[in-house]
Amino acid sequence: HPSGMSRVLDEDGVSTSLLDYVRQDPDKHAGEGEDNLTFLFKVLSIGQVLSIQAHPDKHLAVRLHADRPTLYKDPNHKPE
Repeated sequence: HPSGMSRVLDEDGVSTSLLDYVRQDPDKHAGEGEDNLTFLFKVLSIGQVLSIQAHPDKHLAVRLHADRPTLYKDPNHKPE
């Protein structure tokens, strides 16, 4: 994402944007005939505990909110 681009460090410690890194050898990094990533693979560090977020679809969100509104405060889904 242009406003928060991921960075790659090479073996010399030089930082390059992930997009520029992919475009240096697009067949290797993005697939033959591509020059952009169609997904972002996230690697999480085990050095710090992270919360997990799971968003229900609209039907389940409505049901969960109706059944337990103090826990599920929003009847809407989050289709990010």
